[in-house]
Amino acid sequence: MKKLVLILLSILMFTGCKNVSEDWRTQYDLGMRYLEEGDYEQAVIAFTASIETDPRQPEVYTARGDAYMLGAWPEDYILLAMADYETALELDEGFVQAYLKLADVCIGQGDYEKALELLQKGLEKTGQNEEIAEKLSELQQYIETSENTEAAEETSVSAFREARVEIYRVDGEENETLTLVYENSYDEAGHRIRSKAEIKESNEGGLAGDGWYDIYSYDEAGNHIHTDYSNYGYGQFEGYFENEFDGSGNCINENFYYDWDNRARLYQRTENHYDETGKLIYQDSSYYDINSPNDGAITGTSHNDYIYNDRGQLVRQECVFFGNSWYYEYIYDESGKRIQENRYDEGSMSSSKENEYDENGNRICEREYYYNNDDKVLVRRVEYIWEEGPFINSGTTTNYFGDYDDRRGAG
Repeated sequence: MKKLVLILLSILMFTGCKNVSEDWRTQYDLGMRYLEEGDYEQAVIAFTASIETDPRQPEVYTARGDAYMLGAWPEDYILLAMADYETALELDEGFVQAYLKLADVCIGQGDYEKALELLQKGLEKTGQNEEIAEKLSELQQYIETSENTEAAEETSVSAFREARVEIYRVDGEENETLTLVYENSYDEAGHRIRSKAEIKESNEGGLAGDGWYDIYSYDEAGNHIHTDYSNYGYGQFEGYFENEFDGSGNCINENFYYDWDNRARLYQRTENHYDETGKLIYQDSSYYDINSPNDGAITGTSHNDYIYNDRGQLVRQECVFFGNSWYYEYIYDESGKRIQENRYDEGSMSSSKENEYDENGNRICEREYYYNNDDKVLVRRVEYIWEEGPFINSGTTTNYFGDYDDRRGAG
């Protein structure tokens, strides 16, 4: 009798295991079919059902990770894919595809060190698998080539520099008037050291022939730390910008002082905040009354948020200035060049800028349009003239004041 009971229990256990095996395999096969058809949402549902039936199958986690990577999911779903690949490796340290796919994710994020560690571990755990060995070799070669290229660029580069900028006011499609010209000078390292602006058409910002100088200074690391601003039309020094940087070369504070009477007064202070990858994510600015007896009184504030896509490109900038709000939308072509900037006020597009580039990737023209109901009106055109030359690359050069503006009302 005891022997019969044991036999019956064995049969029941075998039957139960067989049903579980069939159930997870059925859902897995269904998920693979959806995956091949490009229906990633249904694939995730099927793979999840398979895992709930039997959570011990590494290939199911890897397949679901693939569905997360391939589908049009929110950006943070890449973390779900990585978690599935890692679970697959916890279940089977020798699962080749999980090593390869997880390494691909790390490479895509630029984390080559982690990808190398994964592939080296996979090579050990799989007994020198050929696919892992090949990918490891390719990654090592890529890193070596990149390091050699960067080392060469640190000594001498042939680069283009913005030599001249011409700003035209446009009345209709044909009638253009040159209003403002910038002439830029550079040192041997390729740093912009002076920008001279000359007003070409008299307006509320000044008379024709007037203008101003910006004189730029850099620290040993190539960070742009200081700018003197002088109005040569009025024959006086007007103010200066000061920038502070952290150890990673990020500009964390920007201050502008008026100083036309030899008494520096803070007018604007901006704090920049970055994420762990070094991308600027938001700015806070305070503005001060330089004529108030109570020196340092804040007259208003502004805030900017910066939003990026999964390629690291800035796609949206949300602005609040003295209580007024608007946002910018940035559009890129397939090569990554910014081709359009749209401004929205109260939900409607109010203006846009469209860029053109030459064969070297240099921006050569910007057209600015205003929108009036359904009418798109060209109001300004900017031409950029470039010069080429060898420069000793001694650091990073960044213009923290955006595109050329019309601070004097010119243009």
